Amino acid sequence: MYFHIFTTDLQEKTVRPIWETIEKVFPGQPWFGHSTAGNVSDCEITSDLSVSITVFEKPTTKFKLLQYSMEKQPYLFIP
Repeated sequence: MYFHIFTTDLQEKTVRPIWETIEKVFPGQPWFGHSTAGNVSDCEITSDLSVSITVFEKPTTKFKLLQYSMEKQPYLFIP
């Protein structure tokens, strides 16, 4: 499983309580986040901060998270 934090406010004081809670309740599980202009649910903009969790059906499932800069490399060439 992994957690994804979506927020319009990237200030550490805003996001820290979220990641600390994730780390306390789900130790060792990865989390990551990014900014967004607004979270959409049922075609409506919702709160300024939301968290989603992805749970894989098989415990052997692996994923790879890549970080890149669109300024350095167009998205069509991401491995």
